[in-house]
Amino acid sequence: GRLRNCPLIIEGKRTGGVLEFKTHYYPFPSNVLSRFTGVWRVYVKHAKGLARKDFLSKSDPYCVITAISDDLMLSFEQITNVLENTHNPVWEQYFDFPVVADCCALEQILRDAHLIGPNERYNVYKLF
Repeated sequence: GRLRNCPLIIEGKRTGGVLEFKTHYYPFPSNVLSRFTGVWRVYVKHAKGLARKDFLSKSDPYCVITAISDDLMLSFEQITNVLENTHNPVWEQYFDFPVVADCCALEQILRDAHLIGPNERYNVYKLF
């Protein structure tokens, strides 16, 4: 994907700062038996113009990236490094968020491959 700019909003207010990042989805081969269908890769490049939050010095910013499941039941967070004394942090960090296959679809794949019997249950949990 291409780099995108996102205005920074803290506690419901625009800060004037901007976060630059990009995302890309990498599908896994469909012919491989896996509990994952692919991975979202997030690249956090930098932020510019962060508001001052520390009293005696510049801010010590970090960025939290959160993936939330379609049903809003699961979430997974990753966090950049904390960069001290800056209002224009440059992280240049990559984060991977695996995408879990539907547990019922995986169970059907196992049945079709004769890895479990027609009356057996395969316990699959949605884990990131």
